[in-house]
Amino acid sequence: FALDNPDIVMMQRSGTVNTSFCFSKDERIECVQDTGELTLSFVIGTDALQNEIGADGGDLKISYGMEVRGSLVQRSLMHLTVRAV
Repeated sequence: FALDNPDIVMMQRSGTVNTSFCFSKDERIECVQDTGELTLSFVIGTDALQNEIGADGGDLKISYGMEVRGSLVQRSLMHLTVRAV
């Protein structure tokens, strides 16, 4: 995320499986996951996003649902703590 816009959080994973998530409060955003065999498309609907991460670390809390073809398939709460080293 950009420090001047902490209300939009992008998370990417690369490796054997590549995933790209975008979280923005009260928005539904299409995301993808590439397994190497199959590319999956789904929608992330962010219910709540609290981003208190700064230059010295902090906490990120995201409540979101994952939809596939218009049906909710998963609801998750993520809490990430970052510490400066």
